[in-house]
Amino acid sequence: MEKPKISPSQLKLFGKCGIQYYYRYIENIIIPPSASLVVGKAAHKGIEANINSVIATGEMLPVVACEDIAATAFNDFLKEENAISNEEKGQALERTREDVS
Repeated sequence: MEKPKISPSQLKLFGKCGIQYYYRYIENIIIPPSASLVVGKAAHKGIEANINSVIATGEMLPVVACEDIAATAFNDFLKEENAISNEEKGQALERTREDVS
């Protein structure tokens, strides 16, 4: 019988919450991330692009550019993770734009 392989992320989740570990790795039930997590990740991408611009050129990106980068990241995360319902999508996208500007 082959030994089960446990990754560092599995151990971290087990230490954080045994129930989450059970559902994810034993029952194979994947709980999508919350709208807040998707908004935060997308806003981070817009802010990160602005900081990288300041480092590279000494100038900030226009707010509209940061918002567009964040909105694109938001939509990309939704495609990858199928994270939130359509009801939440509009509100979450608006929060993303507000967080960046």
